[in-house]
Amino acid sequence: MTDNNQAPLRYPVIEMSRCSMCRACIDACPNRAIEEPTSFSCAKCVQYCRSMIAPCKPAKLIVCRERCDGCGRCVIACPELAIDWEAVGDVGPPA
Repeated sequence: MTDNNQAPLRYPVIEMSRCSMCRACIDACPNRAIEEPTSFSCAKCVQYCRSMIAPCKPAKLIVCRERCDGCGRCVIACPELAIDWEAVGDVGPPA
């Protein structure tokens, strides 16, 4: 939350196609609002994962809006420029 306990007017959004999973954004966030990598694609590779030859590559980083204060440290820290802002109330780009 911001200094006056109001929700921020913007939140970071991570473009995973540009993300190199370097963790710079996770390390830069003072509120731990960017959660550790989570895999949402395990159904596609269950047999491969069971072989334990190599771990699955995480598919997505999650920004927890309850912990985000909109400080922008993650945006600044990202070397791939994969993080941008989404204004509160935005529902994403038009279809």
